[in-house]
Amino acid sequence: MFELDRARLALVALFAVSILAAGCGESKKPVKTGKVSGTVKLDGNPVTEGRIQLSSKEGVAVITAIDSKGNFNFPDPVPVGNYKAVIMPPQEPAPQSGVEYKPKEYPNFPLKYRDEFNSDLTAEVKEGDNKLS
Repeated sequence: MFELDRARLALVALFAVSILAAGCGESKKPVKTGKVSGTVKLDGNPVTEGRIQLSSKEGVAVITAIDSKGNFNFPDPVPVGNYKAVIMPPQEPAPQSGVEYKPKEYPNFPLKYRDEFNSDLTAEVKEGDNKLS
């Protein structure tokens, strides 16, 4: 009986220490963010379909759709920082089994801007509103 009570006491002590340790963690600083919107143009004309992706060296990646007027708006705030921008064609539906599939050509999406490693498009996101074009 004594051993069982001692075991329970040890478990209660261990539980209490783990609760206290969890509460003593380092508090995280709030992440600074900005609202990001803008327009995508190619040769002066709006790109009227597709997606824009922003990727940072820190591993942050956000993506949103481009509307029929070439505008985009990231619905959630984006962490402050420097980003590489990639412009991609619309996402196509998965091919259906037994149906011949031919991907649509997107000549207004140069390969250079579809690839994060080759794109020279960049964006700096600051606190507050950010209009990119």
